[in-house]
Amino acid sequence: MFKEKIKSKKTGLRWSNIESLVIFTTVASLIFLAGFPLPSHSQQNLTTQIEVANRAMEEGKYEDAIKIYSSLLQKNPDNLAVEARLARAYYLAANTNPEYFYKSAEKYNDLIRKVPDFSFPYLQMGQIAYLLALNLEIKGDKKHAEGLYQSALDWFEKYINLEKKSETVENQKEVATTRILQAITYSRMGEKDKAFNLVNEAKKEYEALSQKGGIASLYDYFTRSGVEYMNTKLYNQALIYLEGAWLINPRPQVRSLFESVIKAKGISLSLPEPLKPQQEEVSFEKTIGKKVEELTSKLETINKNLEILSSMEEKLAILEEKISGFAKLKKEVEKLKLKVDSLTQNEKPENNTPHQKKPEDTNQQSRENYKEISELNQRISKLENKVNNLDEQINKIKSIADMFGILKIQIQELRKLTEALEKKIAVLEETKSKKKSPE
Repeated sequence: MFKEKIKSKKTGLRWSNIESLVIFTTVASLIFLAGFPLPSHSQQNLTTQIEVANRAMEEGKYEDAIKIYSSLLQKNPDNLAVEARLARAYYLAANTNPEYFYKSAEKYNDLIRKVPDFSFPYLQMGQIAYLLALNLEIKGDKKHAEGLYQSALDWFEKYINLEKKSETVENQKEVATTRILQAITYSRMGEKDKAFNLVNEAKKEYEALSQKGGIASLYDYFTRSGVEYMNTKLYNQALIYLEGAWLINPRPQVRSLFESVIKAKGISLSLPEPLKPQQEEVSFEKTIGKKVEELTSKLETINKNLEILSSMEEKLAILEEKISGFAKLKKEVEKLKLKVDSLTQNEKPENNTPHQKKPEDTNQQSRENYKEISELNQRISKLENKVNNLDEQINKIKSIADMFGILKIQIQELRKLTEALEKKIAVLEETKSKKKSPE
């Protein structure tokens, strides 16, 4: 049974808040007292003792309540109302004495055997299993903690199935809030996607209920319950509700309250990471296919760059030819300038001539010289303009040529990288092919 699975003896959990506990015990008392015969001693005396024990529970005197309920149960072994209260008293007393968890589980198991449709014990069993698993996790015993976490999930699911049989708002509320308990269990087990889905499902169910009015938000419900338990020093229960509030909405104030509780308990425990939308499961084939696509895209880009660089190399060769032609042109200009200077020098007047002769007064040879000089000057002027334009172009070409020089070196590296990528793609495609083919 349950006790044989338990490897640790600390902490505890409850489902309803403090007010619902009072309601539960009152209603349960009426149901069970009406449905089962009383022993020989008077009903009035039994009722009085139950009231005393209930008052002790309300005041947090769980040890006193346990003594009274135990005494009453010995005298009235068939009184299920007393047995239910005793199980609850053991559960809450486990905040200071973890040994009581086992006694509580024993009583709740007995109730389930006797009244299998009574839902509350299933919830309590799930909470006990969760807190014992949490205690094992704190101690580093994850192997046994996993088993108890799974046990908690089973009990929670049984409780939900029983609550679903009734369509009242209160029962639907219990279903939604229990999904949060399942979510915190899955979160501790590392199954974040399941936890995320359960929280979202609970939110939707609770929002639908809130439209009917009179119901606080799911986050407020868990936060308020956690604070109430913390204020009454029921730290085991506070941990559960504050962790539930954290999964619903990871606010800083919840973390602060949680840290206050673990400090009061003197344990080392952290809140789980906030839940995130589940990621799509990616198969091996998709992973390989995506990688091949990425590498193929890179290879195409490299090939395009290689084509551009090859084209640039051709253009560079053409530019180098133009630079060579420009150098020849400059030499021609220099020769023409020298010729003009020579002709001009021949036409200078002699020292004893007071005034230079006009062109019309010179002989035929002189006129021809002037004409040739004029044509040469015009040609020189055009050539100089052309040289200046080419000079500007060459300056631009030189900067491009410098860049080409670097690119010509890089092109060799790119070719090497291309070869490496082609080999890698071939390996990935071969792996993908083997994965698809039957063994």
